[in-house]
Amino acid sequence: MLRPRRRIEGFSAILLPFLANGDVDWAGFAAHTRRTVAAGLGPADDAHRATALLDVLGLKAIVLLEPWGALFDRPGLTSVDVPTLLYRADASALRAEGNIVALAAALPRPPRQEAVPGSHFIFIGPCPAGGVAEAPAVCGDAPGVDRAAVHRRIEAEIAKFLRQTL
Repeated sequence: MLRPRRRIEGFSAILLPFLANGDVDWAGFAAHTRRTVAAGLGPADDAHRATALLDVLGLKAIVLLEPWGALFDRPGLTSVDVPTLLYRADASALRAEGNIVALAAALPRPPRQEAVPGSHFIFIGPCPAGGVAEAPAVCGDAPGVDRAAVHRRIEAEIAKFLRQTL
């Protein structure tokens, strides 16, 4: 059940449909949410409920950035038979072996896997001026890591993956 102001103890993913012009399809998102609730599903707080959402939403492809795969096992992922693209950060504290590697191994269809330079927070967009001083763990990148270039690469690869897949 939804509980406002509850303590966050897990992970989340937001599935946003987009219009042809690149804008978020908020009406489509609202319709997905209504179908999810009508199917008796609340927030996906475990692997089996999370994969059940895939059936309700009718996803045709999945792209995950730095997924925390430790929650998912093969039995919980048997219905996830759609093309999947997984990204991980080379210098992430979220170890690849127990997460993205385990998730990839548990999927019934082998996913495409990509690695990018940087830490876990490389997937957050480029920070504004002064961001490194205000939030060094989030905005600070190792020498030689160009966050904007990483994002341009990811955006191009995801667009190509979705064009080829959908």
